[in-house]
Amino acid sequence: MRILLLLILLVPASVLAFSYDNPLKNPSMEEEAKDIFSHIRCVVCEGQSVADSNVELAKDLRRLIRDKVKKGQNREEIIGYISSIYGDEIMFKPPFRFNTYILWLLPFAVLASGFFIIFHYFRVQKHPKK
Repeated sequence: MRILLLLILLVPASVLAFSYDNPLKNPSMEEEAKDIFSHIRCVVCEGQSVADSNVELAKDLRRLIRDKVKKGQNREEIIGYISSIYGDEIMFKPPFRFNTYILWLLPFAVLASGFFIIFHYFRVQKHPKK
């Protein structure tokens, strides 16, 4: 009975030990990796960065980024590799390209149409039709 209780207590602890993020030993490399984490969006929990998320996919992406930083790849190469797999939408600031222009221009279009509607509404109120 004690062995069973011991196994029940030790198995969750061993699972937690394997899922722990292992930071890089070189502080400057770890800072570079953390900077890249903050620019990558978690695809599971939208609105959070990979640095803030605790889901398995975010942990895998952190491991991938750390491995690439350790191999000497620069920021652009790492972000380019990840965006080639997941698309430009994985970045918090996607590049301005033909396929992402809607992401950049839609907020301005909504704002401009809102101003136009408000301007038109007050103009009609000022000069009502008889």
